[in-house]
Order: sequence, then C-alpha cells, then structure tokens
Amino acid sequence: MSEVFFNVDIKKEEEFLLVSIEGKLVFPEADHAENTITNEIRKNNSDVIFNFQKCDFIASSGYAIFIRIKKECDEKKLKIAFANCQENVKRGFFVIGYQNIIKFFDTFEEAKDYLRK
Repeated sequence: MSEVFFNVDIKKEEEFLLVSIEGKLVFPEADHAENTITNEIRKNNSDVIFNFQKCDFIASSGYAIFIRIKKECDEKKLKIAFANCQENVKRGFFVIGYQNIIKFFDTFEEAKDYLRK
C-alpha cells in the first residue's frame, strides 16, 4: 500500500494569506488541514488565496472543508480566491458549484488583483 502525500503550506505574502495545497487532500488530512487553515485565518485576519498548483486530487471530505473555510472568511468579512487549479481539481469544484461562491483564477497575480479591489 502506497502512502498518500499531502502538505499544506501557509505564509503571509504582502497583505494576503497564501495557502498552498500539495498532493492529495483526503480524509483524515482534510480535518487537519481545515483546523490549520482556519487557525491561521483567525490569527492573521487577512484575505486568503489558495494555490492548488501542486494539488492533484481532492476527495469529497477535502472539498467539504472549503465551504466551512469560506463561511469563516465571510463572518470576518474576508475575501477568498482560488488560483492555479489543475483541471481535475477545478472540475470537481465546478461540479459541486463552487464557482458560484468563490472566484477562480489561472494565476496567483490575477487572484491578488481581484482581492485588492
């Protein structure tokens, strides 16, 4: 049985919180990722850009955390943007309907421009 690689890297970049998701976001990593991300959002109180450039798979438990994270941001009047989604990850988000509540961008720069408005 092969191990599943997953990593979440969070750093403050300019006035934004940049959250990079790498590998496969599956259970139980999804719960840990959600707690880590929401704690950083509470601590930094900054708009958030999710970078999915190195994320190649998200399970249903992984997709679910982003609704709760979006709600956390909405309560704090923070904006959220998704950038650099691989096609299969973006397709999953779109099937669920995330494009109706979160903005998607091809690049990090486009996401930053949107959040600065």
